[in-house]
Amino acid sequence: MRGPCEAAGAALVERLGPGGVLLGVVLAEASPVPLAGEPLLYLGLRGGLSLPAVALLGCVGNLLAAALSYACGAALRPLGLVERALGARRAPAEDVVRRRGAWGLVIASLTPLPFGTLAWVAGALRLPLVPYALACTVRVPKVLIYLAAMEAGWALGG
Repeated sequence: MRGPCEAAGAALVERLGPGGVLLGVVLAEASPVPLAGEPLLYLGLRGGLSLPAVALLGCVGNLLAAALSYACGAALRPLGLVERALGARRAPAEDVVRRRGAWGLVIASLTPLPFGTLAWVAGALRLPLVPYALACTVRVPKVLIYLAAMEAGWALGG
């Protein structure tokens, strides 16, 4: 599988560069539909970007996505668009944010739970910014752990 991953990664990096990888991570992680930026980071690695560069892109991208998601939730709630954007995912996410607050975001930050959905809801519910921002910093070690796992898998022949 190395050939196709390297070819796709090289195409991504050649066409869009590190900025394109960053933008892709931000858009994926801020999406109200559960998406992940890690595949783009993986392609960046396979396309020739250094591990420190990809780690920086992933960490910055996740933090920018957290800010964008909160802002989208806060801005679109009065227009009734949060409900439309999140659909059936809104009610369970709202329950998590109401019951767990920032701790719900910490759990979502460390796991494959839909962080973007919870972040939109946190903005819509106007979760206080300081606990929200602190919870979002947990995205940084998550990116680093995922990158370490990707590199270990690649080294093992995956």
